[in-house]
Amino acid sequence: MTDKRKTLYWIAQLCGWMIYFFFVLLYNLFGNQASYEAVIASLLIVFVGILITHLYRGIIIKFNWLKMGLLKVIPRILISGVIFGFIFLAIHDLLIQLMLPQIQSFFKSELTEIFPMVLNWSLLIVLWSILYFTAHYFFNYKRQEIANLRLEASRNEIELNNLKSQLNPHFMFNALNGIRALVEDEPEKAKKAITQLSVLLRAALNIGKQKTIRFSEELELVKNYLALEKMRFEDRLEIVYQIQPAVNSIPFPPLMLQTVVENAVKHGISKLPRGGIIKIEALDQFDSHKIVVTNTGNFQDTASTTEQQGIGLRNTRRRLKLIFGKNASLRIYNETENQVKTEINIPKN
Repeated sequence: MTDKRKTLYWIAQLCGWMIYFFFVLLYNLFGNQASYEAVIASLLIVFVGILITHLYRGIIIKFNWLKMGLLKVIPRILISGVIFGFIFLAIHDLLIQLMLPQIQSFFKSELTEIFPMVLNWSLLIVLWSILYFTAHYFFNYKRQEIANLRLEASRNEIELNNLKSQLNPHFMFNALNGIRALVEDEPEKAKKAITQLSVLLRAALNIGKQKTIRFSEELELVKNYLALEKMRFEDRLEIVYQIQPAVNSIPFPPLMLQTVVENAVKHGISKLPRGGIIKIEALDQFDSHKIVVTNTGNFQDTASTTEQQGIGLRNTRRRLKLIFGKNASLRIYNETENQVKTEINIPKN
């Protein structure tokens, strides 16, 4: 919980219980029961109420009740209401006996008198639960709404960036020139290259329509892209795939791997006279799926270089966290002097 939400929680606690205090005070006043003892008893209600509900809230958080459905939460609220209602009465009565010994203990009363008191505090705890869960659901709804808006904005930005990246004149020029060179000598390869290019164009144009696609679909797009680049670099580009089958079906942001691979080609392979290797791995780990792109080259982690490391690396990190949560990550680093590694980590839960 953030400091802001903690502050809001305590303000709500204090205000809520003070409102209840004044309500009880007015009730006693109009019922001609106003006295020093009544004021002390009412203040003790506020103290015990804050103490009990705060402990109760700890249980709610510890056992993840806030993430449960209504059918599971309702019986827990009712049972907890009875239990904490009884605890409320016991602690309040104990404090009354310590501070106002002249008042008879509730537990010396008849059972028929104790039961309504337990019921009264139980209903109060249930009411507090309803208010707490309602407030939590409301804030979560607003937070999710903001996250969705950020995601939508990020997707729009990613769409523009990827269109600019995938359809830039330089890329198109090289791809079309390569295809033209094949038309007369190797028409079948030229047809295949045109198909691969059309798949890439269609994917780029449709990027805003889906939040995620199957990883196998993303990999197919990357293979088409690398096939086109292979046509350009020929023997200077070696491609290796190591894909664990379990990863093929996971949800994956469209053109995210494409952006990483293009960075590897643009800032790694293309700068080396002898070219190099691009290796793509998809690993099914214990608590996450890891996509690793390794390429020949050297990553210069400076402000100016980072800005030039292809379109979208910074956006990719933000997009990952928006879709998969704070544990999702993208990391790029030099594994060796001549080898760059980019890791995309997607948590399973």
